[in-house]
Amino acid sequence: MSNASIALVQPPRDKQGDGEMLIASTKRSLPSRAALTLIEVLTLLVVLVLLAALFMPSVRTAREAARRMQCSNNLKQLSLAALNYESAYKIFPSAMAGTGNDNGPRAGNVNRLSGMVAMLPFLESNGFWSEISEPSVINGQDYPAMGPAPWIREYTPWQADSSFLKCSSDANGNERTGTKNYGFVIGDQARQIHQPEALRGAFACRLYARLDDVEDGASNTLGISEFASPNQRSVIGNVAIGQPSTILDQPAKCLDLIERRAKKYSKNVLLAEFGRGEFWADGSALNGLVNTILPPNAPSCAIGDANATDGYYTAGSMHASGANAAMVDGSVHFFSENIDAGMLSSPTLSVSQLSDPRGIASPYGVWGALGTINGQEKSDEL
Repeated sequence: MSNASIALVQPPRDKQGDGEMLIASTKRSLPSRAALTLIEVLTLLVVLVLLAALFMPSVRTAREAARRMQCSNNLKQLSLAALNYESAYKIFPSAMAGTGNDNGPRAGNVNRLSGMVAMLPFLESNGFWSEISEPSVINGQDYPAMGPAPWIREYTPWQADSSFLKCSSDANGNERTGTKNYGFVIGDQARQIHQPEALRGAFACRLYARLDDVEDGASNTLGISEFASPNQRSVIGNVAIGQPSTILDQPAKCLDLIERRAKKYSKNVLLAEFGRGEFWADGSALNGLVNTILPPNAPSCAIGDANATDGYYTAGSMHASGANAAMVDGSVHFFSENIDAGMLSSPTLSVSQLSDPRGIASPYGVWGALGTINGQEKSDEL
């Protein structure tokens, strides 16, 4: 074959420039990513804020429901401990008692111990009970068995925190040590609270009830109730002191001491230095008792300026619109602050009326009836 023929069958060679154009034409061009505009960013932020606004109330509601359930469980635990105590000793613990001592508050508990102390062995707190029931030396100070007065802060057990005595809804109480949120119900008794002659409620100071004494029925009678710690001058948790004894003739007078819209005590009202439940081991009225005269979340008013005086000591809580309380049978219920409290213009029962063995119906409506053990109120009223 000639050189000419060979040249004819050889494929043509691409020029360098043409090859580069061919390769470039086969590549896909990727679109550039556009950045978010300011309007789009603002729109996204608004959407996120709206979603947060929608969900946050639900989250808060769920959290409060959980806290309220925990408080309810505490009440059930305490009421079952009281029932187990009664089963063991055939009596309920006294709301306030002790071993007493005339040599000063460090030498004895001056008969001010709360029944909560006596119930410790029935609250799975045997170690804590042993610590209190045996003599001890703390920072060089000798303390007797059953401890000093419950307000002696240097005595370590009186500053201890027990989860079953605290409601997690009460943020103010949880900030301090040695406090509690639960008290024994003494019925509609406002006179001679600390030296009663007879039982009006399931619990009383220095008296001991039996289960058989609860004639109105264990499921119809309150045993232990919530109260809350104070926040500045809030109605809930604070106690108005320095009140005249005449306030016991008309419970409604206690309501006149507050600014109802603000739910605070008026500026000219003298308040106790410490609020409700400041000392968990103290069984006195301010620290450990509830009477069923004024409804839940109403003000508390004390005669004179001491923390072991007569007066109105109400149930209360940081839950919305009411408070939890346990019946003597161990069941727990939520009671509205709007519960029927009867005639609050009626004088509180006299000592002779409170001691009447026949039982007298409470003048303070359903709330008062729930507190008595033998008021003979009709069951359909409850």
